[in-house]
Amino acid sequence: MATKLDIINQALAYLGNPVITTLNIADPVVNAMSQIYDAEKLNLLSFHPWRFATKWAELVPSPQGPSYPKWSFSYELPQDYITAYNTYFWGDYEIVGQKVYTNNNPPWLWGYIYDVSEILFPGYFTLALSHQIAAKSATLLTENPEIAKYWQDQATVQNMRAQNRDASAVSAVSIQDNPLLATHYYRGF
Repeated sequence: MATKLDIINQALAYLGNPVITTLNIADPVVNAMSQIYDAEKLNLLSFHPWRFATKWAELVPSPQGPSYPKWSFSYELPQDYITAYNTYFWGDYEIVGQKVYTNNNPPWLWGYIYDVSEILFPGYFTLALSHQIAAKSATLLTENPEIAKYWQDQATVQNMRAQNRDASAVSAVSIQDNPLLATHYYRGF
């Protein structure tokens, strides 16, 4: 269970900077690291349908209808919404501001990545996020583009590892023969 402060301190340690004890935004370095953290947390969460950050919700119909004639229904996006990954029932949609326009009538379920609390981050995501923050803050803290490039490469590797770990939390879909084709074309084999 990591906190925002823990993750920022991990990034600072990677770059050889002293750790901080509080998120005092009066300090310009702490303020910059906090802003980088906030942006990169949402950015990294949006990269992949992380299993720990997905949820389903029934979208709430908007009292104000869609402003485009192409669509029949308007729904409110959830407050903690980051990015969509699935809908049930499937239908075309368009996100405009905080509204989702569609021709799907209620109820409409929406699978999405949400702004999850740090206490729910698995270790692999915390590691990837700390590397990403180190990469984004390296030039600011070291003024050395070589170090920034190194940490960007490390962040890319950690992001791929984290996505792999997350994806392996469910069994892979096995390929199965189509029984209709097997019966028709391969009888007796």
